[in-house]
Amino acid sequence: MNKPSTKFELQYKSSVSFINENAYHMKPHAHEALQILVPLDHAHYEIFWALEDKTYESKTLGPGDICIIPPFLEHEVKWINKSHMVNFYLSAEFIQKALGENTDLQDRLINQEIGINDRFILSICKRLESMIQNTCSPNQLLLESSCILLCNHIYDQYILHSQNPTLVNSLDQLPCDKIRVAALLMSNTLDRHLSIEEIAAEVEMSQYHLIRMFKDMMGTTPAKLHMLYRLEESKNLLVNTEKSIADISYDLGFSSQAHFSKVFNQHYGETPKKFRMSNR
Repeated sequence: MNKPSTKFELQYKSSVSFINENAYHMKPHAHEALQILVPLDHAHYEIFWALEDKTYESKTLGPGDICIIPPFLEHEVKWINKSHMVNFYLSAEFIQKALGENTDLQDRLINQEIGINDRFILSICKRLESMIQNTCSPNQLLLESSCILLCNHIYDQYILHSQNPTLVNSLDQLPCDKIRVAALLMSNTLDRHLSIEEIAAEVEMSQYHLIRMFKDMMGTTPAKLHMLYRLEESKNLLVNTEKSIADISYDLGFSSQAHFSKVFNQHYGETPKKFRMSNR
């Protein structure tokens, strides 16, 4: 790449940068967005990323060794020679729009992929680099479309799909005090959605490590567990009260009756109305 480094802004606080500079050091940091770091010709670098015990793991990588870095993961990058790369920052909102569904990226993309060989991602980057080299101004639509393709590919290949969670019979069974407190907060907060930021702040953990610990200990993510608590309460209200389905939706913090009915049907295989009729 002969042109100087350039950054292009995308929708929803996302961006793609084409970087061709001397070696430099990205000090320890974390992002709210998904980062995709794609080193190109002659680029060599060392990457460090934080583990749960606050130590770091590292790898030395070269051209084509791609890193997919999830939101909130603290990491550091030291370039050994030229920092020739394409760097994507894709926000949760951008990815939700790209996938056409309400995907909670922060809760589902929980594993870093360091030094992977992904020809599809590399081919997208090389095509975009060629476009930047050969035109005076970039084709914004092509940039956006390429990032949408990238989102769908990463979602299919690298986002973990956890099975439906089951509720723990007793929170005392949980081996970690912080996870126990988080689960208790969820079970006691049924009237609204709890953000991962709020839960992590309550137990004084990073969002990344909270999600990892939930996945390891409970086989699910905080968002899915909290949704299950709310759905189980909705079953109780449907059977044991005369509240309307619309009122139950409102009481449990769903955006609408339609949203509640859709989530309920997806989880239990029947609508709230049918469930109420068959359990009375």
